Amino acid sequence: MVTSQATTSHIPSPSDQINVPKQAALNNKYNFRKNQEPKNICSASFCQKLNLPGMEKMVIHNSCQGRKGNIWLFRNKCIAQPQVVSFSSQMITVSVGDVLVSGVHAHVKVVQRRFLWSEMQIISDLKRPWIILGDFNAVMSDEEKVGGRLLNRNAMLEFNECINQYELLNAPKTGLQFSWSNCQQGNKRILCNLDRVLFNQQWLQKYGDWGFKVGMKIVSDHAPLLGGCASIPKPRNTPRKFQKMWVLNDWNWKGFGNVKVKIKEAEERVKVATEFSDRNPFDEEALNDLVKAKNGHASREDQIAQHLVNHFQKKFEFVPMNVDDELLEVIPKVITEEDQRVLDIMPEEEEMKKTIFEMDQDSAPGPDGFSARVSVLLNGGPCGLFQVERGLRQGDPLSPILFVIMEEVLSRNITALVEKDDVFIFNGGRKSLLNILHLLDTYQACSGQVINKSKSKLFVDDTTQQMKNLISEIVNMEIANFPDKYLGVYLAPCKVTSAMVWSIVELIQRKLAAWKGRLLSFRDRLVLVKFVLCSFPIYSMSIYKWPGSVIKVCENLIRNFLWTGDGDVRKFKTISWKRVCTPYEEGGLGIKRLKIINKSLLMKMMWKILNSKEEWALFFSAKFKDRKGQWTCN
Repeated sequence: MVTSQATTSHIPSPSDQINVPKQAALNNKYNFRKNQEPKNICSASFCQKLNLPGMEKMVIHNSCQGRKGNIWLFRNKCIAQPQVVSFSSQMITVSVGDVLVSGVHAHVKVVQRRFLWSEMQIISDLKRPWIILGDFNAVMSDEEKVGGRLLNRNAMLEFNECINQYELLNAPKTGLQFSWSNCQQGNKRILCNLDRVLFNQQWLQKYGDWGFKVGMKIVSDHAPLLGGCASIPKPRNTPRKFQKMWVLNDWNWKGFGNVKVKIKEAEERVKVATEFSDRNPFDEEALNDLVKAKNGHASREDQIAQHLVNHFQKKFEFVPMNVDDELLEVIPKVITEEDQRVLDIMPEEEEMKKTIFEMDQDSAPGPDGFSARVSVLLNGGPCGLFQVERGLRQGDPLSPILFVIMEEVLSRNITALVEKDDVFIFNGGRKSLLNILHLLDTYQACSGQVINKSKSKLFVDDTTQQMKNLISEIVNMEIANFPDKYLGVYLAPCKVTSAMVWSIVELIQRKLAAWKGRLLSFRDRLVLVKFVLCSFPIYSMSIYKWPGSVIKVCENLIRNFLWTGDGDVRKFKTISWKRVCTPYEEGGLGIKRLKIINKSLLMKMMWKILNSKEEWALFFSAKFKDRKGQWTCN
């Protein structure tokens, strides 16, 4: 168990003086702000008062000379006496058998944390199974923080470089997503994933099923980390947890009761019958009891399998649709009467027979009798065999065609509402919302497609909070705020910031961490740079003008990988990067500069805006041009 507090002196203390955090009283009015990180100095007698069953009284810590330590390592009595390998104000490393265990509480300042990264390098060079856990006071990506100020990009980059350079892996995690909270509410609330567990490849090979769970925050702003191997048998005295799935389907209770308990009871009956039959091999009655027990266990599994088959069979049954003719009135008549007659001609009987007999009976889904047949895979084996009477197989070429046709119908109907002044796209009036919702309900009833409101977002601006709540209640969707990500692109009403494109930097870092550049030749690394690394930003650069600082970071990673095989290791300049990025004909390697790629893609988009007649291009022209045809920034 590792506990962490504020950073203090790092000289080890004698074994008869130990520092442990004082146990705080639990009550409903616990003040998180005043008790975030309690500090206590106490003796071995105080540790004994904690009454930790099975734990040693002696604790390894880093307090000294009246200064309160920030790391305490407790151990179970069944574990051999660990040997201290290294200690500091930010990390204690002990050797337990042939493995190394490190407890960490990193400093809040970036400069001080660099001493910790250096200490981790020393431990990594020992080349032994190593696990390191605790409060690193750093995050690896934007997804690991919510609220508060913008992340320190340099600090995040250094932490990722440290993990990649020492070949550390993030341990599998369950439980809470964020391990730290500032215990505030509303806009002041900040959540971070500051606490984590890392291990190296040697540890993974020795304990391949090791993982940890982030527990609930009770008396601290940090959550406890509970780790172990999945293969360790679960204690029999653990509390029984209620499963939410038991109340989701009434059939589970009425048909089977508690499924887990019933199966366990059936397995126990089979076990008892088997043991009795083995002791009396010639007893026919005992054999009959064994057969009945096994059949009872198998029949229960058969009922579960049949229920799953019925569920999916009902899901893929043919459902008749009533098409509203009003939806089709917006479709222009581009087919002549003669073409319509040709399309309506009934094929000859011989032609139909030839076509049908050449079809694969399991390849044409639909309600025409030539549907696909599928089974439900349960416990590695197929169960049931039924026809699919609705939908298309994944990858069917008809699927995108039908989707485009249906969406064209919806788009034209929305346009018709706008032309009739029944809907004002930029006006959240009640009439407009009800009209558009009525159209969507009609479309869903006719097409069979259903809008997933949990994945949809509603943006409302330039109105009161009361009006926003009313709109959200009418459309039954939550209000979203900018900036927000859509189809891989951040939507924001402001200037593009580093945070909006930093995910590309993290993507390049992850790729470089997986590649063993030192094992590749220079030519191989050049191919990866030109056709993989330089292509990552293209999608984002076709929309944003990237900040120069982010481009510089990306090119530094690419340049380091090209010359040294490691994105974090810099080599002294042998030739200028500008010269390297010139074409082959001019003596360079043909690598394209990211800044030039960004400009080229933006000019391409500008060309489309100037010359395209598509609606989006006309919208941008109307929005960003004044009456004289001059471009404006308003």
